[in-house]
Amino acid sequence: KLRGISDGTFIAGVLANENCTDKSTVETIHGDYLAAGCDVITTNSFVAVPQRMLECGIATEADNNRRASELIRASVDRARAAITKHEKEVGKGEKRKMIAGRYET
Repeated sequence: KLRGISDGTFIAGVLANENCTDKSTVETIHGDYLAAGCDVITTNSFVAVPQRMLECGIATEADNNRRASELIRASVDRARAAITKHEKEVGKGEKRKMIAGRYET
């Protein structure tokens, strides 16, 4: 287990749901990468595609587009929060921290 999230959860794709349900865990994982020296962190949104969310059981036909949008927004918010916290703790440094993400329909 990493930060209380089992490998099975990650493989099932439910980890993207953690953006909404366990914000501090996602922000801490992002923070670990920043503390290790990463200048770019990715959004935790790789599963936030309507079809994939249906397959993983984290959305229904009726709400999958709304849910995908919600998870993508939350994933960016988690990454931004981690960068803000990191910069408060260690300063902004010379290189600007960035967020990378992708959305497919």
